[in-house]
Amino acid sequence: MKQAKLKTIDEYIDTFPKKTKIALTKIRQIIQQESKQAIGMISYNIPTFKLGSKVVIHFGGFKNHIGFYPAMYLDLKTFPQLKEYKVGKGSIQFPLDQAIPYDLITKMVRYKLKQIKTGSK
Repeated sequence: MKQAKLKTIDEYIDTFPKKTKIALTKIRQIIQQESKQAIGMISYNIPTFKLGSKVVIHFGGFKNHIGFYPAMYLDLKTFPQLKEYKVGKGSIQFPLDQAIPYDLITKMVRYKLKQIKTGSK
């Protein structure tokens, strides 16, 4: 049977176990605190925040990790803490069996918002 398509971030978060819900909710709160103008939606079947037409962040819950997709080049010079995580082209995996680095997430959200506001990449 095909899974129903989720329409809101709340619906998405509610599909996960408690530990994952807490992490996803905190990430959403960070994004909302850093940019009150960013609009939350479901895109690519995961929570997404946009500022105008620009993606700020995609993020999602998985069995063993939180996927974080900041839609920017992940520079280890700017974010040396990323060395501790599995990083792909534009993606980061934060394992659920470790503390989620909310301070790092906040820094990346701020950095991405600055890129959007200044038009830099």
